[in-house]
Amino acid sequence: MNAPIKVLILGDEWTSLSLLDDVATSISLDVVIETDLCSARITVATWMPDVAIFDLMLPDGKSTELLAEIRAARLPMAVALLTGSEDPEKIAGFYGLGADEVFCKPVNPELIGHWLQSRQKSPQRQPQRERRTAHASRRQPAFRIVVKPFTSRDEIRGGLEQLSV
Repeated sequence: MNAPIKVLILGDEWTSLSLLDDVATSISLDVVIETDLCSARITVATWMPDVAIFDLMLPDGKSTELLAEIRAARLPMAVALLTGSEDPEKIAGFYGLGADEVFCKPVNPELIGHWLQSRQKSPQRQPQRERRTAHASRRQPAFRIVVKPFTSRDEIRGGLEQLSV
C-alpha cells in the first residue's frame, strides 16, 4: 500500500484551517498546518509535502511568494490557493503564477476533497517521489535554510536556497 500523500495547509483563519484539516484527514492524508510564511518555508524544506493549500493573505505577507519559490525550485508539489476574490482576472493571474487550483472562499469542503483525492491518483507526482528515494538512502532537502542568530523574517526569506538536484 502506498503511503498517504503529505498535505501542507497554510492559513490564519482557524475555521477554514479546521475544515481543511478535517477534509484531508477524512481521506487519510498526512497533514501539517502552518499559520505564517516563515514556518511554511521551513515545513516545505524539511517535510517536503506533496500537496499544499495556501490562503492567499497572511499576517506576514502573501502566499504567492512561497508559491513562486516552490515553482522556481521545481518541486513536484501541487499547490492550491484560497482567495476571497471571485474576479476572473485575478484568478487567472494566480494560475499564471503557478497555482494548480484556485478555490474561492467560503471554503467548499466537497470541492477541496475531490481535488485532494485527484492528487492522490496523479501519476505525474509518483515518479518524482520514486526517483528521490531510489537514488539516495536518505532524502535530500529541497531547500537549504540558512538561519543566523537573531535573524529577521526578511533574512530567513532570503536564506532559502535551492540545492542542486
